Amino acid sequence: MKRLSVVILLLFSTSLAAAQGSTVISGGLGIPQKPNDFSSYWKTGLSVGAGVEVPVSDWFGLTVGFDLTSFSLNEEKFLEAQGVAGTGVRVSGGSATIMSVLGGAKVRVAHVPKRVSAYVVGLLGYMNFSTKEFEVSGDGLFGTLAGGERSSFCVAGGAGVEMPIAKIADVFVEGRYVVDFSANRTAFIPIRAGFKIRL
Repeated sequence: MKRLSVVILLLFSTSLAAAQGSTVISGGLGIPQKPNDFSSYWKTGLSVGAGVEVPVSDWFGLTVGFDLTSFSLNEEKFLEAQGVAGTGVRVSGGSATIMSVLGGAKVRVAHVPKRVSAYVVGLLGYMNFSTKEFEVSGDGLFGTLAGGERSSFCVAGGAGVEMPIAKIADVFVEGRYVVDFSANRTAFIPIRAGFKIRL
């Protein structure tokens, strides 16, 4: 399914690029939100994204992109939750990664020509959540806990502002709330800044 999502992204991106769109690249932070285990035991991490955007009118456009966000394990809180904090037991590894392919609409809600624009986005896509293997050691113990992986459809909504810095380039800052349709309802907030380069 992940391969299919990537193929769809590439085909859609190629079609949008052919329609004289813009290439978008960004980087920033990803903040875990739901479920409680995710927000409690993993830290805010690095989030990067790339995609294509095509204007349909002065106020409406289509966008598609691929995002990658990583979260390191909060070892202290994880050990506290297991009741072994302060016993000499240590845990390492266990980082979490979210990969998502999202496409949808971008609507400009305010605009000052050649200065700044505010916009909102509504997106639908596919998300893969995975955790790496945990290594537990200390107090005469050593072992591993298996990681895991799951994939599901997801939705996202967000808002941002953008400003032109050259004839073919804009800078922007954007925040989103992304949640999947799995039983766990995994959710996170990516906040990124980046460049939009018109083709």
